[in-house]
Amino acid sequence: MREIPDLILLNGGIAHHDANWNFQKVNSPFARFYMVLEGEAKVRMKGKVYELSPGHIYIIPPFVLHSYECGGHFCHYYFHVYEKPSSKVRLFEEYNFPFELNAGEIERLIFSRLLNINPGLELSRPDPQYYDNPDTLLRTITANTRNPYHIQVESQGLLYQIFSRFLRYAVNKVEISDDRIHKVLGYIRKNIDKAITIDELASLCYLSTDHLIRLFKKELNDTPLEYINKRKIEKAQLLLITTDLLVKDIACELAFNNFSYFTRLFRNIVGVTPQVYRGDYHRMAEKKKSVLVEV
Repeated sequence: MREIPDLILLNGGIAHHDANWNFQKVNSPFARFYMVLEGEAKVRMKGKVYELSPGHIYIIPPFVLHSYECGGHFCHYYFHVYEKPSSKVRLFEEYNFPFELNAGEIERLIFSRLLNINPGLELSRPDPQYYDNPDTLLRTITANTRNPYHIQVESQGLLYQIFSRFLRYAVNKVEISDDRIHKVLGYIRKNIDKAITIDELASLCYLSTDHLIRLFKKELNDTPLEYINKRKIEKAQLLLITTDLLVKDIACELAFNNFSYFTRLFRNIVGVTPQVYRGDYHRMAEKKKSVLVEV
């Protein structure tokens, strides 16, 4: 049986706009779900323009640059959902989701129930620059994980139902033809915070290490070590902008015993050191907030 992701509902509500849902270059560490009730709007994403209209639900994955356009009345449900970095299943790392699906009465009831049992999650201002910053994200995560346990359980169940609609039509980001490599990838995802050796991966499939490396390289164009390091650094990026953990503690969380090696590897993959990466993100967030204050 496959494990299921660990999700946190950050924000949610019903928004009413009158030509004022126009925000550019939005890029967040959480996913967005929308259900349109009235009116129309547009989302620009990955070089395409998508129309949003009543009777549909939509998903925007985390860390996807996009923009909103609205020229008239527009009313919609919205939910922001965060995958915990500690989750053994990372849906958005594994799958490409369809942007739009048809929505019926059942979907409307799911959105309505999720909102009803989570009052007080409405955004005070719709501009992402106001709420989409590290400090606000950390405060929201902390506040929402303090909800009564039965509310957290039901909320997770409702979020799974929403996700399940999109999972039905999702496709793997990497098409793997060899079941042995599928097994290895699943093991890596579940143990990405541990030290993983090529020997233990090879033993999972009863292969020699050389044979595993050849098969893995053929399927993913990376060696197992290259793939593991990329996934670890991706998780490090997420922890850097969504937690206040020290960089050395993040390295330890991901089983890097040599901090210098972690820093060099991060710089080689991302282009800057972990400290610079975190600093740049926070400076950008502060710049956004100062612009809002001036306005």
